[in-house]
Amino acid sequence: MTATWASSAYSAGTTQIAEQYHVSTQVATLGTALFLFGFGIGPLLWAPLSEVYGRRFAVFVPMSIAICFSFGTATAKDFQTIMITRFFGAFFASAPVTNTGGVLGDLFSPAERGIAMAGYAMAVVSGPVIGPILGAIPIIFGEIRGWNAFVSTLPFLCILVGAILGAGANVYNQMLYNKAYHAAGDRAVPEKRLPPMMVGSVLFSGGQFLIGWTAQPEIHWIVPCIGLLLLGTGFFTIFQAALNYLLQITGFTNSLDGRAA
Repeated sequence: MTATWASSAYSAGTTQIAEQYHVSTQVATLGTALFLFGFGIGPLLWAPLSEVYGRRFAVFVPMSIAICFSFGTATAKDFQTIMITRFFGAFFASAPVTNTGGVLGDLFSPAERGIAMAGYAMAVVSGPVIGPILGAIPIIFGEIRGWNAFVSTLPFLCILVGAILGAGANVYNQMLYNKAYHAAGDRAVPEKRLPPMMVGSVLFSGGQFLIGWTAQPEIHWIVPCIGLLLLGTGFFTIFQAALNYLLQITGFTNSLDGRAA
């Protein structure tokens, strides 16, 4: 959660960063772009390392370094330092996000793994939800609709509610999966992990469309909130189903390499 929280906490404060360091808003968004770039590159290193040196080393060491870079961002005196620490902070913070799925794959059998993954996925999804709430004012409700700083953060809880609904859907699918698993002679049935993802892909894209087309203040606030709810549900079901599917089709030895890719 701490890693994914850091990804979104910065984004809504982009305008303030631009004003303080006298750069354009477009340049200030590099803080988010570089974080995501580091987040994408990091797993290519941490996943293979966890297979060679073990999960603990590949999680605790890079996460400790990521915390140091977070302090560097908070105490930065110039714009360049913020950009550098954001990139390397994300590079090292990607380790727990990448490797936790492998840890759960080692600890739980296919019949139990779905519920364990639901808890992990909740932490991953909750981070970007909490980030804008604690970090700054969301643009849609704060700037476009003119809500105050506190009230404008509340709609983002809809994403969390959607994630909870997605978790329920995946837990239910785990029960269906267990029946197929036992019917196949206690052998993995990867394709049975995919139905939630199929539904989630529709909900995720539909939520994005709804948010984008109903942000204007003349449209009732409940409509973009419904979009956020669909977004959270769709993302959660896609994310968790993909994790479980990759773990089973690649096997434990190569599971993290598959997830990193």
